[in-house]
Amino acid sequence: MELELFRQDLLQTGAASAGCLVVLPLSEEKKTQKIAIGDVTGVVQCLSFKKNDLSISFKTLPTGQKVTSMAIGKGRNQRDRIFYVSDNQVKGVSRKGKEFFKFNTQLMESIQHIDVYEKSLWTSGEYGFNHFFDGKDKDFFLSPDRINAAEVLPIASPTDYWPVLACQDRFVRVLSGNAPVYEAPTASAPRTITFVADSHDPQHRFPTAKEVLYGTENGTVVQLLLESDLARQGFVLPNPKKLASVKAVFSDIDFTKTGMTNMVLGRDDGSLEIYDLEDGGQPIMVFSTKLSESLSTITGGFITSLAAPELLIHTFSGKVIGFAPPGAGILLAGSGGGVGSLLSSAGNGVGSGGIFGSNSNNNNSSGNISNSISNNPNAAGSGMLLASVETGVPEDDERARGYQKQIERMKAEIAELKHEVDEENIKFQLSGGNVSKLALAAPFSVEHRCRLVPEEACYLLSLQSSAPLFCVALQSNARLELLSIPSNVAIMSRSPEDPENDALTLATYRCQDLTNQLSIKFRLPEGGKGANIQLFVIPQAVPKTCVSLKATVRPLCLHQRISDPDMGRQVSEMVVKGDFSVADMHSWLYGLLPELPERLAPDVIAAAEAAAAAASSSS
Repeated sequence: MELELFRQDLLQTGAASAGCLVVLPLSEEKKTQKIAIGDVTGVVQCLSFKKNDLSISFKTLPTGQKVTSMAIGKGRNQRDRIFYVSDNQVKGVSRKGKEFFKFNTQLMESIQHIDVYEKSLWTSGEYGFNHFFDGKDKDFFLSPDRINAAEVLPIASPTDYWPVLACQDRFVRVLSGNAPVYEAPTASAPRTITFVADSHDPQHRFPTAKEVLYGTENGTVVQLLLESDLARQGFVLPNPKKLASVKAVFSDIDFTKTGMTNMVLGRDDGSLEIYDLEDGGQPIMVFSTKLSESLSTITGGFITSLAAPELLIHTFSGKVIGFAPPGAGILLAGSGGGVGSLLSSAGNGVGSGGIFGSNSNNNNSSGNISNSISNNPNAAGSGMLLASVETGVPEDDERARGYQKQIERMKAEIAELKHEVDEENIKFQLSGGNVSKLALAAPFSVEHRCRLVPEEACYLLSLQSSAPLFCVALQSNARLELLSIPSNVAIMSRSPEDPENDALTLATYRCQDLTNQLSIKFRLPEGGKGANIQLFVIPQAVPKTCVSLKATVRPLCLHQRISDPDMGRQVSEMVVKGDFSVADMHSWLYGLLPELPERLAPDVIAAAEAAAAAASSSS
């Protein structure tokens, strides 16, 4: 089955971190769902779409402190409460923008993820995971390696939430209190994890298990069924085409009407894929497309119309993009109120158990609406548009009218932006016209990742920019074999090496087309001194600015970490004796091997030193 979805560009925010777009649940009124968005400038806004028009409930002023995470409260009376993190302060606001909660965590690490349930607040940093209750510290867990993603699930009971951490050392850890209950090994480092309310288990073999889906660095997606004492691995979505890493996973909408929610995943290279489950329980792709930049957040709901749920994408540069099925979407939302009459003709009332279902389960609410419409014989007859049942206009014509309205709206926005630019130019000239200050204040964010591609014995260095790239200069103290990538839109030119300045590799990548991302593939012989790589990223903005990035490749660069070693396999052994500590030994290994944490957790060091002392005393 092939799924048909129509793209609709909704709005542009500042560059955004992952998890900074949330959808509020459906209300008991016949209205679309509101969305809340945060960006790197510190702006938080809540908005909705009404008959093709954008309606802003509230919008804060820029603070300069970027929003790193957002969440909707999980408590009974918190379903319409918005919580967000800025400068390690957790704030709570209503859907109308009234602040009702403010808490300074006083944490040293930047908070990357938050969850809220009643009086409990969970925060996830780079290594530390904290649980606050009623504004006081309750539990703390120090992860052995970086925490890439986190969720809290009602595993033990509906009100007993347990944290689930996706860690860089290839483990998914389930916590209770301040200690892991168990660990599930992964084949590759998990980058993102999401809770699936309606489990993809049609036979109901494990009715008490809670399902999570996690995406990995090697591009696979894995199902885990979690219980209070063990984790079972379900299906694995492979990556035979060796596509980019999975950055976002979402599963809360049943587009294919099979009775189970579809799995939606976004990759670092901008690929968007939707999967359904076959009768045998194996996933099959039903939709795919590719955007021009990385996807930070994927969510969904009845965003621009009530005809059918839509996907909502938040990209790295701040674009908010929707994907709507036929008969829905903002292009069809201004057709004269056909949706309202259609909903009332579905034969269900509004309220608890009616067309909107209960507010306690947003996914069930979505299913009730879509099922009511699809089962109505008057809902979609012979190619007629759902939103235009009253007018009888064919969907293609209505969509064309929607495109025309969108073009007119964009032209008005462009004219407004030009007016704002003219005003800012006047202010700039009156202030003295200092170009250096203007360049310094230019908003420009860049992310990069460097990972091993074991199948090709090479490294892939990926860049993601919030502004279109002009060129990227590369410098390294090692001789790199730069490999070509067919999909790159940049022309590479090499310069002679400069040994006096420790620059044995010098290259420039000049981008020909407008692009926000660039990939550099290179190979380095193992056993040398490794490589220090410095990148100079220059956007197409005027005046020219530059961001400097660094990446390190270890001497044993082709070694790969494994979480489940074969203990029966014969290995070599090297014994080193001397007056050194466990921390010293770890620092040596950290300088030689990739995928090791920069420092060991204190409990790991204590356990290793106790084992070493016991071994020395017995000998």
